[in-house]
Amino acid sequence: MAETEQGGEDAVRRVYGVLATGLGEALGEAREALVHHAGLLPEGRLGEFAALHDEFERRRVRIAFYGEVKAGKSTLINALAGRELSPSAFDPMTTLPIRITYGPATVWRVGGQTFESVDEVASLMRAGSVPSDEIVVETPVDLLRLGGQVDVLDTPGVGSDDRADQISADVLRSLDAVVLVVRYPGLFTKLTRHIMAGLESDIGKLFVVWNLDADCAELSEEERRRHAEQLRTDVAGAHELHLVDAREGLRAQAAGDAAGLASSGLDRFISALGHFASSSKREVAALREAAKRADKWFAEAESALGERRDYLSVTLEEVRTRLSDVEAVAQAEEKAVHDQFANFTAAIEHAEADREAGMNRCAAYLRRSIRTARRTWARSGDVEPLSAQLASAASAYENGVLTVGRDFTMATSRAAAEMGSQFAAEVPRRELLAAAPVAPEDRLDKSRQGRMQRLRRLIWRRWYLPGVTALEGEGIETDLAARKMWAASVRDDADRAMREVRDERLAGIAERRDAECARIKEATNYEAEVAELAALDENVPTIRARRQGVAEINREAWKLFG
Repeated sequence: MAETEQGGEDAVRRVYGVLATGLGEALGEAREALVHHAGLLPEGRLGEFAALHDEFERRRVRIAFYGEVKAGKSTLINALAGRELSPSAFDPMTTLPIRITYGPATVWRVGGQTFESVDEVASLMRAGSVPSDEIVVETPVDLLRLGGQVDVLDTPGVGSDDRADQISADVLRSLDAVVLVVRYPGLFTKLTRHIMAGLESDIGKLFVVWNLDADCAELSEEERRRHAEQLRTDVAGAHELHLVDAREGLRAQAAGDAAGLASSGLDRFISALGHFASSSKREVAALREAAKRADKWFAEAESALGERRDYLSVTLEEVRTRLSDVEAVAQAEEKAVHDQFANFTAAIEHAEADREAGMNRCAAYLRRSIRTARRTWARSGDVEPLSAQLASAASAYENGVLTVGRDFTMATSRAAAEMGSQFAAEVPRRELLAAAPVAPEDRLDKSRQGRMQRLRRLIWRRWYLPGVTALEGEGIETDLAARKMWAASVRDDADRAMREVRDERLAGIAERRDAECARIKEATNYEAEVAELAALDENVPTIRARRQGVAEINREAWKLFG
């Protein structure tokens, strides 16, 4: 019956620890989430969250493990956890305290660094380059079966050096209990008695653990019993003595060996620590009231934050619509500018095609005129009419190409004007083509000598009149190429000028759009409200989830001792 009652107390104690840990965790997360939205809460509510969180942090049980160097403190702590949390495999031990506390995952934090294994921490400690005043181990391992409501401190070994002794003394402040770990043959040394006397004056509850390590193998059962009795005599009052084989306990705990756990003495020691740290009905009642208050606060915060989020969602949607309208107007204006430039480009291409066709017509006319003049010369052999006909044809050609060029420049200027810009195109130059001299005098003389002069002039007309031949071929082609280059220069200048106009207009549109959007955002406090809404979107689900968790804690708390 007593064992049944004890089992029930242990179960209640653990449930209380789980609920208290969960409530403290929920309050801590809520405080972090709500700090950004304090203005939405009743005045002082954020402080009440913090105060309640700190209250449950103070309720956590803090137990320090104390003793000489290599007494087995770290091994005993690891045995409680069933795994290696505190480095214990090297000598000498660190001169820094190691604090083991509750966390969602097992990690080792040293200063600003986080490690995933105890071996990494051990390497850092061996190197003597630990950038912190303590090493913090966060773990979900349920130390002492208290539902995460216990912090364990592994202190530096007393006697390692003066600094370590001072650190060990400092960490004794604000503790609930101290576990003094001793080992054979140092059970009754002057140092052990000095440590025990000092602890009795500083701490309310002292547990003395004789670590039954390998050095105890030489003791007979009678010697072990006699030493134990002597220790019990020395451990007076409310203090307790436990004989524990820490290494065997660690092995049994890790392997789930119930028999080995019992024979090592570790199970009884865990039970004694847990019983000392167990919650009372008064603490359970406080948990109930705290959970009830927190449930109300969470509901209140969820409602306030939810209303603000809904309001911001509607308000920002209206602002985004206004911004979208401004963007749509700007896009329409940009499209109009791009369309104007596309129309300009198409008009220039059309004007260039017309110019090319006109130049080809002028060239064809000149070639026909040259051929006609040459045939006339072939019949008579008189060069003066030939020169007159060529000059007239060249003049007509020049007038034609000037007209074609002017039409091209006018079309270019007209296309620029349709884009709303003035462009002064370069006017084509008058460059009269000439075939002088039409032929050397000796060839002209030969064309009028001998028999069958007319037939010879018809057959050898190109040889007799090399200047005319050059005009008909290279002269016309060279002139066409030069005028094509002129037209390309005009076209490039116009294109460059219209691109500048286009880019200037687009920049103006973008500037007006950005200025109007900036004005709207400033008038509506847009950026700040977007950031606030993003924070609400992140934090409202957190508050809702934590509210549900606290509601469940509230229900479970009412079942305890109910």
